[in-house]
Amino acid sequence: MCVSSGAFTCVSRPLKSDFPLRFCPQGGSENVSFVMHAVHATLVHRGVLDEIVWARLPPDHSHDAIDRFFSVIERWLRAEGCPEICTPWQLLEFLRLKLSESKYRRDLTEVHFLLANFAFHIWFDGYVNSDKVQRIGVPLVWRYVWDKIRSRVLIQYKLSLADKATFEQDEWGPWEYAMVEHLNQASGVVSTEKEHTTWNALQVKRSTVDGVNMMRAYPDVDSFPGVEDWLPPENWSISKVFNDMQHWKFSDVANAPKFRDQWEALRAWHTSYSTSDSITIG
Repeated sequence: MCVSSGAFTCVSRPLKSDFPLRFCPQGGSENVSFVMHAVHATLVHRGVLDEIVWARLPPDHSHDAIDRFFSVIERWLRAEGCPEICTPWQLLEFLRLKLSESKYRRDLTEVHFLLANFAFHIWFDGYVNSDKVQRIGVPLVWRYVWDKIRSRVLIQYKLSLADKATFEQDEWGPWEYAMVEHLNQASGVVSTEKEHTTWNALQVKRSTVDGVNMMRAYPDVDSFPGVEDWLPPENWSISKVFNDMQHWKFSDVANAPKFRDQWEALRAWHTSYSTSDSITIG
């Protein structure tokens, strides 16, 4: 299982290679994009994974693992005796300490800053059938699996994670109608071989062989795609934020100058690297 946010990545150990990698992102519109599907399909096409199951949470949902995780952090910070957290670096050290004491240490936890997002859309421009595939936000669950027989990525979907295969409908869409022969309902028996009894034709839905025709081709992803633009400094009031921190009344008076120096260093970093393409990746 993998749980990820902008600040944490928690991976349960061990990750078994004989199971598909499963993602459960939130239900926002940022996760309804052709780029997201293209990234998943490319991971399977390049042989990084044999199968990915991507289950998007519905809008107006309640997070499961992620919400619980942040609720625990909030209780830590509000607990009596919790030290004052004055800088981002103190917050990191506090979280590392608390997580190291957890009884759930079987989970490998990384605490990090998300500085920039790769501009994956540059890779996939012109490679996705965005003009042919519609309503990608309706199915909440998508599957990308390597088809060993046809040597290509099979992309499928279903409306809900709870949907299972039945005699009338296969688990994964898109579907096509097929006519099958079956014993009459009175017998309660389904067979694929005719016997000397009454037979009826039944219309069922079976998974198509081709799946969703999402990708026209696969690009060269060995090249660096660049990173997405940051918000301009004026859009998040950079001057006000750091000026306020210089006048903040820290309860730890003895270390207040040190804290202000650290916030000033962070201001200097943002001033030196005002655009996302000014930082070095790697």
